Amino acid sequence: MKKNRIFKTISSTVLCTALLTGCSKSWLEPKPLSFLTPENAYVDADGLLTSLAAAERSMRHEYFGNGSGYTCELIFSDLCISGTTDKAGPLQDMDRQLMPDANFNNAENSYLTSHNWDENWNQIKYTNVVLSRMKDTKFVNEAEKNKVLGTGYFQRCYRYWRLINQFGDVPFIDIEVTYPRYDFNTCDRWSILRRMKKELEFAYQWVPEQVDRGHTTKSACGVLLMKVYMSLGEFDNAIRVGNEIVAKHPLMVNRFTSAKNSHPNLMFDLHSVEAKSDPANTEGILYGVSEPNNASGTGSAKTEIMANCVPMWNNNVVKTPSGKTGFAVTPDSKDVTAGIVEDVNKTYGRGIARVRPTNYFQYTIWTNKEKTTYAVGTTVIAGDAWKT
Repeated sequence: MKKNRIFKTISSTVLCTALLTGCSKSWLEPKPLSFLTPENAYVDADGLLTSLAAAERSMRHEYFGNGSGYTCELIFSDLCISGTTDKAGPLQDMDRQLMPDANFNNAENSYLTSHNWDENWNQIKYTNVVLSRMKDTKFVNEAEKNKVLGTGYFQRCYRYWRLINQFGDVPFIDIEVTYPRYDFNTCDRWSILRRMKKELEFAYQWVPEQVDRGHTTKSACGVLLMKVYMSLGEFDNAIRVGNEIVAKHPLMVNRFTSAKNSHPNLMFDLHSVEAKSDPANTEGILYGVSEPNNASGTGSAKTEIMANCVPMWNNNVVKTPSGKTGFAVTPDSKDVTAGIVEDVNKTYGRGIARVRPTNYFQYTIWTNKEKTTYAVGTTVIAGDAWKT
């Protein structure tokens, strides 16, 4: 038995030695065949555009979900404030709550850090990877190369547009960072704007207009370029680009969508679910695509705009002049059928008022001219006639 154990030990040692000496180090190197890596993805325009599609998808997150990034941005503007009335958690007192140690990564307070800071820097990082890898990519022709470059410029400029208008001077990074760095310095926002102007002018020239829904369009580049022009005081250039975009995307003046007969007016058409993807909608410039019926659930995100922006009427605080409840929280079905009361939750959504308009926006900046006259395309419509 002892000899057998010795023999087995010697045999195992010899076998291991043979295996180790018989294999080269290259045998241990991973050779990816069926998953994406920089080495097999960034070899052509499709691979680069696939990565940029991730940045385009991220833009959708700003407008989707409870307490979305866009509602957070509205709170920090002069247009809106937090409209929540049943709790003290939301961002209502900025002097007291807007502190470095506050938690700005939740719908109750705001998504200031996750949506408006972290996400913008993440997409700048990913876009810089694509732009830096272009030198090693093979393109069919110069137009294809410039399309990818322009699309990347748009994504990076869009993120910097958000950052410089929210935080002022920020670092400007235009290369792929491949090692830990701690030497970032802020750049003057005006110098960033001038750089954005140059890159967006290139993007507006080379990014095509006709693309699949959800991808960057020429007009999207133009709208952002127009905003940069205005920020730099180049108003004539902004008007020129704006006129070009409006010519391609005229305002809708006629009823449309398959459900137009069940809606009261054109404004309802424009904001209906059907209108968002209706090819007849000429106002669409850049789409954030969501697929509510996607079986996998990956594209089924919703804007939740009714919850974010509609008042909270479920707590019976809305009263009539006589002191009665203004809205029936759970109306009787017979009263709804008879038209006595309206099921407000079903029609307009169960609001929690993440944001509401400021008094300044509602009552100060609009004069009697804006209150009584509306311009639709080239037709001026007075009073409430636009509602019909």
